[in-house]
Amino acid sequence: MTRALKLFYYTAVNALLLLLALELGMRLFHSPAEPAKASVRDVPYQLHPFFQSSFPLSTAVSRDPRFYGWPTNPELPAGFEPGRQRILFLGGSTTACRYPHLVRWLLEQQQVPATAFIAGYDWHCSLHSLYKLETYTDTVQPDLIVVLEGINDFYRGFTSPALSLPEYREDYSHYAGALHPFWQSGLARGDARPAFFAQPIGRFAHEASHDDSLGGWFRALAYESLLVRSLRSAAPPAEEAQTIVSMEQDAVLRALPAFERNMRSLVRSAKRRGIPTVLLTMPWSLGSARTFLAPAGFFTNDGLHMLDEAGFDMGMRRFAETVEQLGRDEDVEVISMHREITDAALFQDEVHLTDAGQEQEARALVREILLRKLLPRQR
Repeated sequence: MTRALKLFYYTAVNALLLLLALELGMRLFHSPAEPAKASVRDVPYQLHPFFQSSFPLSTAVSRDPRFYGWPTNPELPAGFEPGRQRILFLGGSTTACRYPHLVRWLLEQQQVPATAFIAGYDWHCSLHSLYKLETYTDTVQPDLIVVLEGINDFYRGFTSPALSLPEYREDYSHYAGALHPFWQSGLARGDARPAFFAQPIGRFAHEASHDDSLGGWFRALAYESLLVRSLRSAAPPAEEAQTIVSMEQDAVLRALPAFERNMRSLVRSAKRRGIPTVLLTMPWSLGSARTFLAPAGFFTNDGLHMLDEAGFDMGMRRFAETVEQLGRDEDVEVISMHREITDAALFQDEVHLTDAGQEQEARALVREILLRKLLPRQR
């Protein structure tokens, strides 16, 4: 019995030393490709993922407390100079681009000094725009608000499981959106419902909770071991047999009521403040590169249904028609950009415009601003 125990002991020790030697060797010659990300193993707290995103600070982003964290053209404080027309741009990635800068430049060519306050951000949608209007307009005091929304609300109705929780929620908290690199899905500790979580990393890592038990130590070794991670990544992925089918119309348009409600609230909020507002419909194309449509993996959040070309076209058309109808209902200006920009050569993908497309969009907007006298001081 003693001999067997000794044999077991020496075997275990030698195996452990071998594993440690392999781990040490791998770490000596390993160059990390990217910083560590959050882990689903430890959920120290839960947050609503909706509003937790902003631009990284740079020379192009304002540090002025009146519009902190957002790009302006010209930069603040010069943008607040008297005599400048202040235009607040709201939207997603189709606003967080060159076109607001082009609008400002084109207005300057017409002797209309202007400042572009650009509050558009990748993946943001109508609910973000409503929030930003309520947050910034009293300080910025814009002379005109320009809103371009559509695709990101549309997308939230049936997003990929990689970015979404299983159930659709009208406040869009089922969707990680711009936070997807570091927000992950897990289970809420209280009731085990699906939830997104973020774990403190980098200089905030010390704030995360830790399992200091013996089992926790072994789990940490297993998860953090470069050898184990390498073996895990080398293993062939398990194939899941599933049949992908096209979505029904109700699923395609699932987010449309929330979009209409948010846009209506936004328009009414601007009216209460006496701020002129113009809504733009979103151009789209099916003749461009594919980012959202199959085979890119634009599925419902059940992972089983596909958005086909007919569904995408129908959905974008219905969202655009909703904006046009809102203009009639609320007596607010609408520019139907989806009728203005139709050439597939002007699109990078289904909705993002090339530089030439953004220039055409900016020229169309400036033309209508001047024709309709949308800036108060033109009157």
